[in-house]
Amino acid sequence: MSYVWGCIILVISTQALMAQCTVDKHELPIDRSKARELQRAVKQGHQPWRLDSRPVAGSVLNQLRKNTEDVYRVSFVVLSKTTKRTVLLSYNGHDHISYFVTLKKFQWLLPVATDWQSMIWVPTEVAVRHCPAR
Repeated sequence: MSYVWGCIILVISTQALMAQCTVDKHELPIDRSKARELQRAVKQGHQPWRLDSRPVAGSVLNQLRKNTEDVYRVSFVVLSKTTKRTVLLSYNGHDHISYFVTLKKFQWLLPVATDWQSMIWVPTEVAVRHCPAR
């Protein structure tokens, strides 16, 4: 019986902590002409890292946090991934901040990229969740 009460208290405590969290969503503007230019450059062999979702998300977080960390060193967990959309999570335990980065591949880039595998990832949204320390 005490195990059940312990689980109930844990669930209530977790829900109470999550209720104290704040979330800020940042919709990222998409400039189609710049995205097409970038896609052409990647197709010509420049900045091939833009074909990989993790360093693209790392670049977005570096800009948001005004950081210069190597984009390949930013730690992410893939929350969901399809051919055209991926959501990555980066958690900063020290500051109790979670970053959810959404990246997409768009149909309108297909004529330049020629196939989905050769298409760049375009950042579309960052959600920042800050939870107070326990």
